[in-house]
Amino acid sequence: MGESAKKAVPALKKTLTDSSAAVAITAAEALYRMGFKTVSRQAILQHLSNPEIMIQLLALNVIDNSCWGGEVIRNAVEGVAIKQQLKKNEYISRMTEWILNKP
Repeated sequence: MGESAKKAVPALKKTLTDSSAAVAITAAEALYRMGFKTVSRQAILQHLSNPEIMIQLLALNVIDNSCWGGEVIRNAVEGVAIKQQLKKNEYISRMTEWILNKP
């Protein structure tokens, strides 16, 4: 990690609690890619229960692209899948199915 990236870490960690869920998720993804996996996963998982479908979808996209793996992540995605089957949200259902069927 370069010096510029190291200098951004405190600000990114602070942004994990931003009032904009999209900003917080984006910061979590950046931190994950920088090696701060535990704090990033916790932040992303928190947003899977957001009532806004687009925020859930953003969190699922980050899981798909950056931090898929592990029992905690799988269980959280399965929980979202079950809830969305009841709500019949096609976007979330397709995304959770895609993630859960990854090797």
